[in-house]
Amino acid sequence: MHVTNHGGMRVRERLGIPKKAVERMAALALSEGKRHADFAGSMRRYLDGVFLEHRSANNLRVYAQHVFVFSGEALITAWQLPAKYRNSKAVLS
Repeated sequence: MHVTNHGGMRVRERLGIPKKAVERMAALALSEGKRHADFAGSMRRYLDGVFLEHRSANNLRVYAQHVFVFSGEALITAWQLPAKYRNSKAVLS
């Protein structure tokens, strides 16, 4: 598991966690986060768009109401899910 400089800055900025917790959070997202294939409907279409936007990304994870974009095992970036998806059953379960 590797966190790129950009990925580390974005996680700290957008998730509001300290620098030392970035790698822990990324590892949790990679191991426990839901995969792109675990979703259906409009959430799946949203993640399809994210996947197509980030061509180098081959691993999307949804964890703690955030989207984590990985290339292999390297964290590229992360951001919060749009409001309409945050409380869906698929994200919360």
